[in-house]
Amino acid sequence: MMTRAETVQLPFLGTRNYLQGTTLFSALWKHVPGGNAQFSFKASRFIRSDVIKVEICDEPVQPSESWDATLKWKNAGRSGVIAAIALSPTGAPTREEYAEESVIGLAEFSKAGAKLDAPSPFNFVSTIVSLNKAFLLRYEYEDPTAQWIFTRLDMGSIPGSTAGLVIDAFVFGPGRKTCRSSIDYKGEKLGHLYFACVDRH
Repeated sequence: MMTRAETVQLPFLGTRNYLQGTTLFSALWKHVPGGNAQFSFKASRFIRSDVIKVEICDEPVQPSESWDATLKWKNAGRSGVIAAIALSPTGAPTREEYAEESVIGLAEFSKAGAKLDAPSPFNFVSTIVSLNKAFLLRYEYEDPTAQWIFTRLDMGSIPGSTAGLVIDAFVFGPGRKTCRSSIDYKGEKLGHLYFACVDRH
């Protein structure tokens, strides 16, 4: 087994005081061999530091309690795990604008879900996360003391475009505090996206 690690400083998005799940995903995804794969991404805990250690394991390993987020992948007979571990923060995080309205305004929403027939200004994962959250805030509820957060994504691959994207088939857990939605692209089911409703941070 080959395991290597690197330390990365990542930006906070907007006014957030933690690393957005999409930021973590992108930091791990770039280490997937071949640039695409079947995968399962999980963000287990809030990371309030702007510095993480990325551990890259070229084959499956037992999960570690120290991992705050993981990306398990399979591609062409190979598989591995990429994990994020929070380190001490810099104390002066960089910030990036996160204008979710720029993609939300392009989509069509109904009580069944969200549909996008145009190119998105975001990458595919950031797009589905923004649209999924927008749907939940429109048709589920918006509690000022709580927030919907992206916790998991299971997909067979990532398309190169967002035109033809549909998010639907929402399934809620006990108390409607968790939600699983289906990700479809041009009539093909790609996987599932998971959110949780937690106390606002």
